[in-house]
Amino acid sequence: MTREIRCLGAFVSTASGLGNTLGYFVQAKVYQKDDPVQLSYSVVAATAGIAIGPIFAVTFGRRYGRSFVFLWSMVGLLVTGIWSATMTHEDQYIPFVIARLFGGFFGGNAAALGADTILDLFFLHQRGRGLTVLNLSFLGGVVVGPTLSGFIVGNAAWPVQFWWSNGLEAIIIVLSFFFLEDTYYDRASNAYEQRKAWPDAFLAKRTATFLCRPRIIPPVSIAESVRTFFLPFIIGVCPVTLLCGGLTLVDFGFAAFFNIILTVFLQDPVSKGGYAFTPTQNAEFNYIIECFNDHASEAAAIMGLYRLALSLSVPFFAPAWIESVGFGWCLGMAAFFSVLAYSSIIILIWKGDVLRRWSFQGVASNNGGEKLIPGADSVEKV
Repeated sequence: MTREIRCLGAFVSTASGLGNTLGYFVQAKVYQKDDPVQLSYSVVAATAGIAIGPIFAVTFGRRYGRSFVFLWSMVGLLVTGIWSATMTHEDQYIPFVIARLFGGFFGGNAAALGADTILDLFFLHQRGRGLTVLNLSFLGGVVVGPTLSGFIVGNAAWPVQFWWSNGLEAIIIVLSFFFLEDTYYDRASNAYEQRKAWPDAFLAKRTATFLCRPRIIPPVSIAESVRTFFLPFIIGVCPVTLLCGGLTLVDFGFAAFFNIILTVFLQDPVSKGGYAFTPTQNAEFNYIIECFNDHASEAAAIMGLYRLALSLSVPFFAPAWIESVGFGWCLGMAAFFSVLAYSSIIILIWKGDVLRRWSFQGVASNNGGEKLIPGADSVEKV
């Protein structure tokens, strides 16, 4: 049940964070904004939260437990979802953008925290499938959130686009309280006393998991917490991460670019050059986690930052880009940049084993070269 809750949380939280991607155009009348691109700043704020939130979530997860952070992130996401849905007055645009920022901050945590959970739950030969399901859940939210947003705001008031995810978030909170387990398990021999302190009674276990009373995670020093906070950035500048991250930076960034800019272009009136439409895109993630499998959540967090960094800046430079080269060449150039970014995969296929050895000492860890021998009690290096 823990795996299913994690995946459902990754889906809903991402869908909620990006839920306004195709719905912001109709808010121009409410907030009295003449330029709809300005309204896309609410989408940028949510994307920024999704990119930055996991860095903090991983740090708190190492200190208090991943399930603790997961549950309270869902509570925060629900609160910000209600907050967003109630910002319906002309003078509430800034509070609405702030709500979307914090909604993204809480919404990006489930997928990043789920990476370590998958490594805890599955054997080595099963991890690829587990990480794929988790990543597909995240990507499902990326697709479903904006799509439902477009259909909903085309047939109902725009705040309705937030309420469907609010309901699912409330269900996940209830499911998490009753069924979610923290998969942390310290296998070191000196951790026996800590494991003996884990409670057995239901309410005591729930209190320990979600209120840290008593702690089920060994105490972590402030220095170690600071190291955990900066670890994703150290992983982020390792050669293998730069190559995979560069691809996701361009590929996912331009996908977000199309979503944001096409919304404005297609929904602008014909008189303004639009089409007057109504409101009615991962193997790199798995690869990097396997390159740093002792720090799976940190690797997932920095890959999320790579994935979203370009899309954060798109609304700020896209209008000038379109004005300079035209809409067609703008999309054409983005396509050429995407093709160029895929050359990094060729480099990884060719020299990936060498590049992995260039990672910072103490950070890289992988199971490359290990072979599972049926019937054997140990793992043999080949």
